[in-house]
Amino acid sequence: MAIVHPFPSILNGAAVGAIALVAGGSPTAAGLTTAAVAAAAMTSIQFGIGAVNDLVDLERDRRVQPSKPIPAGLLTRRSAELIALGAATAGLGMSALLGFPALLVAAAGLAAGLAYDLWLKRTPLGWLPYAAGLPLLVVYAWLAGSGTLPPAMPSLVLLGFLAGLAIALANGLVDLEADVSTQGRGPATWLGRRRALAVLAVVDAAILFAVWTMLADGVDGYALIIAVLGSAAVTAGWIGSSRGMRPWRERGWEAQAVGIALLGTAWLIAVAA
Repeated sequence: MAIVHPFPSILNGAAVGAIALVAGGSPTAAGLTTAAVAAAAMTSIQFGIGAVNDLVDLERDRRVQPSKPIPAGLLTRRSAELIALGAATAGLGMSALLGFPALLVAAAGLAAGLAYDLWLKRTPLGWLPYAAGLPLLVVYAWLAGSGTLPPAMPSLVLLGFLAGLAIALANGLVDLEADVSTQGRGPATWLGRRRALAVLAVVDAAILFAVWTMLADGVDGYALIIAVLGSAAVTAGWIGSSRGMRPWRERGWEAQAVGIALLGTAWLIAVAA
């Protein structure tokens, strides 16, 4: 159902499951179960954040995106509120099964997502929840898989900052015209199309440089394959984001998100090695 923003939500959940497996070392039955619980918990939390996003944007969507579930009459506001509350609660409940530290990180990630929905989404600081949320996602997954914090935390925070900015810009470029018409001030709107694309290109290049520098010393072949696929997706994503038609830009931000998830996984494999 579109109200829960299935693409980014499921992508985040899948990334958490993959990272939890990497953190746990060789896959075992217990490790696979833990990774599945972590993935389901994060997906559920993201479902809750997605539903709140649509609730907050309801009046705007009536004007510029009337086909969304609530404006189109496919779902009542009350039902959307119950979905948001139920999904977030279920996600935190499953996170509690992974231990108190994981629960705390899950709660922090939920708070970052809600801060984006409720206050920061259409401001020049709209990239901050992404920059905070992506490192928290990795910390959550690593805690679930290994019970410890991930290695190279300073590098992780920097990479998460860059990744968050890239995804925020790509996402903002999708609805640029609608945001301008409703006086939104998200990062892409604030910068303008050309400068947003230029900044996105620089940030993408920095992410690629950081990951490939880590891989230069030689790591597992799987990491190299994942990094190649991630690099291709990020490059294709920028090209899509630069197009004039909205469907191309939407595919562009989706490719950026997939590519960054793949590059992050490759980087973590390299760090763990």
